[in-house]
Amino acid sequence: MDNIIAATDKVKSLEQQLATKQNKVEKVYVDRIRTVKVESKRITDIARTDGLFVDASCPDSSNALPGSASGSSGSDGAKKARLSREASEALISIAADADTIVHQLTACQAILEAERQ
Repeated sequence: MDNIIAATDKVKSLEQQLATKQNKVEKVYVDRIRTVKVESKRITDIARTDGLFVDASCPDSSNALPGSASGSSGSDGAKKARLSREASEALISIAADADTIVHQLTACQAILEAERQ
């Protein structure tokens, strides 16, 4: 009978340790998702007011593909192009979705690692 009680106590202790680890993983995950949402909103607000710009400069002719036309290559600095509001919001959304997926996978891996210990 003592063996059964000892085994039950050990299982309860291991279950409690696992639950504690899972709670820690969940807190980190929730915090990271909240950060993604806040950052996504911040960048979307910037894109709506100031615009989202991308590097639109052409590569110099030394990196041109063989057989492509070469012209005079002036070095007039980096050129920036403003993305449309729709394109900006779509890119920001895709980036936020990707960050969310990475955090979900990281949390899943942490839980699986905790269960295997």
